[in-house]
Amino acid sequence: EARIWLESIIVREACLRATPTDLEELRRNINEAAEAAAQGDFDRRAEVHLEFHRILARMTGNPIMVIVMDSVLKVLRHFILSIGEYENAFVLPSRKRFMRYLEARDADGAVAEMESSLKKLQRGYLSHARQAEEEPPAPRRDELPVEQGAALEEFRRYVEHCAGKRLQSLVPDGLDAPQVTTRLANGKSYVQILRIAAAEQSDLVVIGPRG
Repeated sequence: EARIWLESIIVREACLRATPTDLEELRRNINEAAEAAAQGDFDRRAEVHLEFHRILARMTGNPIMVIVMDSVLKVLRHFILSIGEYENAFVLPSRKRFMRYLEARDADGAVAEMESSLKKLQRGYLSHARQAEEEPPAPRRDELPVEQGAALEEFRRYVEHCAGKRLQSLVPDGLDAPQVTTRLANGKSYVQILRIAAAEQSDLVVIGPRG
């Protein structure tokens, strides 16, 4: 919701300030997104779509808007990559309709089109996030074969040892390094692991192939 509110302000200002160069940059971006989609390149498609919004923010000529939008998009990028590939075939047609409004300097039409597209994306993101939460969890450590469980425990001790040595090398002589504690959270989905890490203010999260 915060992003939709911010984007509406940016779109209105961009409508007033758009130059032929700005419009051409947006058209190139749409073409790049179409190419990435045709090639099945999800990562590139996502990056190009996010850049579209950065271009709009720069068009306002307001550095604060640019900074705020970039911060929002960084969070969104992390979320998009965490849920993985998803279908958003409606985005490119929406972009083309948006451009017609922008070229006509129809701020109300451009805002309405952008809001409609963002709300569809939001519903898609939430749907994929729920599916991720419903994925079967990885096996708990006590469910693993003896050899794998022992290897996992050895890895935990190794990480603590290396982190402790690294921290000790960074502190001045005569002072003790901060305590290093690791937590193995296998048996959880990656979404659950990220929530645990956020709640415990973890400094490093390592997620394996199955969480």
